[in-house]
Amino acid sequence: MNNRLFTSDPDFLIVRGDATAFDPEYHHNPYHEPESDPTKSRSGAPWSTLGEPRLWATLVGMSGGIVTLSDHVGKLNAAGMDMVARTMQNCTTEAARPLDLMESIYPHIWLREGERPALAVLNLSGEPQEFELPAARFPELAQFIGCKDIWGHKDIIKKDG
Repeated sequence: MNNRLFTSDPDFLIVRGDATAFDPEYHHNPYHEPESDPTKSRSGAPWSTLGEPRLWATLVGMSGGIVTLSDHVGKLNAAGMDMVARTMQNCTTEAARPLDLMESIYPHIWLREGERPALAVLNLSGEPQEFELPAARFPELAQFIGCKDIWGHKDIIKKDG
């Protein structure tokens, strides 16, 4: 009945980290001994740059599901609040689909079609990377030529690519 009568699988939007909030107790873990590593949280190493929470926010925004803001909004700084606002403004009920499924461990190119189409090109490497999206292989991406990304306002697809 999920997605027929109701939607019951929310996606949790969390952007809080060193670059998006002032929260000195964010990494405190009451379930571990005091001698445990204070830089670790229950869900892994803390986010120290804008890139990691932007990646998560992009995935949540492209999921097409219910988005639950699961953060302490009062502790987010301007960058964190901007990230939440941009994510919420770009959410729809239509899920993106991967265009490069089975080409690597994780898909990098996600397309959301419908009334508010969107393209997500995900860099999962941790290093700067450029992706080639040839028009012959991805004709459905022609609509994004000259469009800007929501985070850095850079061109998503250049005319010659």
